[in-house]
Amino acid sequence: MKFFEKKPTRSFLVGKNEDIKIEDGGFIRLENNEMITFVTEDKKKWDVVKKNWGFYATSSINDRLYKQGFRCALVKNKKGSIYIMLIEKNKLDKFKCYISKEDNHILMWLDEL
Repeated sequence: MKFFEKKPTRSFLVGKNEDIKIEDGGFIRLENNEMITFVTEDKKKWDVVKKNWGFYATSSINDRLYKQGFRCALVKNKKGSIYIMLIEKNKLDKFKCYISKEDNHILMWLDEL
């Protein structure tokens, strides 16, 4: 694994009204069969694993990820772009507000399949 930090960070605006500021701090290059774990402030975890064919983009959606406190949704925005979003279960109200504000639509909850 190799981390490439951006100094200074790159900032850009996103969202329907371009009112959400994103800070790009760098990138990580993984070799085959390497994993990186992301951890929230309250210690919820999700993993990404590099394989020789691509990536496992997340832990098992209906098992480990769910047990860690996440829901997983397939979301479509107003422009037709589709995203996989991981939502902390205790922050579903914030997620629903975001979806509404951005005119997005939940196509399905992937953890319910």
